[in-house]
Amino acid sequence: MFLHQKELTEKQFQIIFLLWNKVYPVAFHFEQRQDLKNYFISYTDHHHILYMNNKSIEGWWFDFIREDERWFTILVNNDLHKRGIGRSLVELGRKQHKSINGWVIETNELPKIEGDLYQSPMGFYLKMGFEKTKIHVETNSNIKTVKIRWVNK
Repeated sequence: MFLHQKELTEKQFQIIFLLWNKVYPVAFHFEQRQDLKNYFISYTDHHHILYMNNKSIEGWWFDFIREDERWFTILVNNDLHKRGIGRSLVELGRKQHKSINGWVIETNELPKIEGDLYQSPMGFYLKMGFEKTKIHVETNSNIKTVKIRWVNK
């Protein structure tokens, strides 16, 4: 079941904080829940889509305005990859927008908290119709990210 919301409850945010740190490489973790809140606080026009499985949040789409453009972040529980949840979240999330942007980690095999290795989702986004831009950023940890963009044609 997918739920659309403008704001998250504290309980929902706690679950997303834990999911964030489970899904992303250790280099992208937030130490405390408030750190994640602070990261998103300056963005406006929030829209959340939660994928619920047995009353548990297993996926999250978040879109917002940053620097006059629509951006998104997406998380899907590692145990549920390759089941169409990410595809459904992307399709539902971008349905309401003419264009949307995201940052994708291009570096493969970065360590995650549970010891497994992060794999870049770039292939997934390209299949979903996103295009790589020429805008790249390298983090302090030498992790390469690239801006992707989808435009409704």
